[in-house]
Amino acid sequence: MTLLIDLISSFHKFLGYLEISPKYLNRAYTILSVFPTLYILRIIYGLWLNQHYGQFLLYSAVFLILVYFIVLNTLYYFFNRNSKFDITQLFAKYLPEDALNIQDTNEKKKTKTQSDLAITEVAIDFRRDHHLLLEETIEQCLNAGILTKRTTKEGYVLPKDTLFPFYDISKIGTQEYVIRIGTSYQRLFEIGRVRISSAEEALKPVGLFIRGGDFYMNNRLFHEPYTLKLLIHQPTQQQIQADKTTTLSRQSRRQLRHQ
Repeated sequence: MTLLIDLISSFHKFLGYLEISPKYLNRAYTILSVFPTLYILRIIYGLWLNQHYGQFLLYSAVFLILVYFIVLNTLYYFFNRNSKFDITQLFAKYLPEDALNIQDTNEKKKTKTQSDLAITEVAIDFRRDHHLLLEETIEQCLNAGILTKRTTKEGYVLPKDTLFPFYDISKIGTQEYVIRIGTSYQRLFEIGRVRISSAEEALKPVGLFIRGGDFYMNNRLFHEPYTLKLLIHQPTQQQIQADKTTTLSRQSRRQLRHQ
């Protein structure tokens, strides 16, 4: 049993090093879960032979639960199907949306963290045809399994503030940056630009996030145009004062050199 746990832990760490899309990563975990489940079946067989019926019933219940979730995950991640016996739909139906959305339930905690780190949203000057490019790119990411849809029948299909998988922000002027998105880092297209107020400040992105898309309301599917939200590190007063001190120090050294 210890050897099996060590092998599973090592395989889990190995998958963590690889940049695999969530779809194929979940497929790997589904296959991996078969091995401990079969080991539990071996334990059940031994308990039956030794007439330990109390432990036999307990391990049998655990085995059936594991098999149930293996079947559900196999249908969903390998065949893109949901079973009518999926009890997780009951949680999605009776629990509030934010209870199933980890990102939403931690919204207050994230807001506090963003305040501590002085994170703010910056306006993007989008291209005229950015809606078409954004819709096409996100749909391609969804079809390729790069982005994962939620199975809930209430709320947004794509989790709120999902990080865009492939994007690049490059400086093209003293106060201007270009934002490019795509389905891979080899295929990036300009979606818009960002202008900052001071040439001395460097843009420090936190992430480019997706909002909108398909959503369910009263068991009906609607669509809201996708939008992008760019969060950046906003310099605090201490950082601004430190930068001014550094700039003054450099200017003083230059003056001394000329003298």
